[in-house]
Amino acid sequence: MDDLRVPGVGMTWRAAFNFRGKKRELELEMVTLDRPNEMVLESMSPGLIGQMSFEMMALARNRTRLLVQLELKPLTLSARLLVQSFKLAKTSLTRKYKARVADYAKGMEERYARGG
Repeated sequence: MDDLRVPGVGMTWRAAFNFRGKKRELELEMVTLDRPNEMVLESMSPGLIGQMSFEMMALARNRTRLLVQLELKPLTLSARLLVQSFKLAKTSLTRKYKARVADYAKGMEERYARGG
């Protein structure tokens, strides 16, 4: 969506995906980029806003801890019900979320090792 040529604050994306049988659309904007330590994205969709932060901490020369945080704020009643259902399913969602983040981090690690 933006016209930035290099990653940085102000980069924006539009995303669409199916969730619980309904097409969801959102816009993402990078609001913080502190290479190589932190990146923060804000999301906006009808009825819901959120912030996702990624914090990287070097543990050793070839080891980095990735801390991912997500905060959602409902703006409508239907969004409030959706967030409430997330809270009720927190254990299973957390397990799936951790697995996906781990897969994504592994892919990043492999791309970095290949030099790309």
